[in-house]
Amino acid sequence: MEKDIQIRVKLFGFGNKNRLVELKVHSNTKIKEIIINVVKILNIEIDHDEILILCNGNQLYPDDNISSNCDELELFPLALGG
Repeated sequence: MEKDIQIRVKLFGFGNKNRLVELKVHSNTKIKEIIINVVKILNIEIDHDEILILCNGNQLYPDDNISSNCDELELFPLALGG
């Protein structure tokens, strides 16, 4: 059964300041869908393959579903180049 979850998404290192977005999502929402919503809200570009996604200190992936015990996602850009 789906339930709504209030989630905070913190972005670090995207542009010149840290950002925070709060969303209400369903418990079976994929992480990439949350990122798509954040990108639209902030009008920024993020390469889903070039970010580190953490919740409660655990790494998540774009195709993972959001866990009902995850109330805050942290997004970090990965280093580009060699």
